[in-house]
Amino acid sequence: MQPTCCPRKHPQLRNEHPEIFKKLSEGQVSAVLAAASSPVFVLTGGPGCGKTFTVRAVVDALLALGQSVALCAPTGECEWHAARSAWGKWVWRAGIGA
Repeated sequence: MQPTCCPRKHPQLRNEHPEIFKKLSEGQVSAVLAAASSPVFVLTGGPGCGKTFTVRAVVDALLALGQSVALCAPTGECEWHAARSAWGKWVWRAGIGA
């Protein structure tokens, strides 16, 4: 789950919001920083590798930076699972392409 490129546009993020990063592995930290530095970010990985946990941290980091977040997934089930994890029980679904 290591991103191939991780520009450090938001080096203060880790220092200003340590609560976002305290339970993440180094690979997950790199993914969050890469997502915060990119207009589009794709996260992939096998079952149980921490994608959902990382998505939650990415959303928290982007919201802490005052950025908006759009979440996409290949299936409705994946989308719903990720969205519920990232935003809690109440999720607004745009239904784009449905």
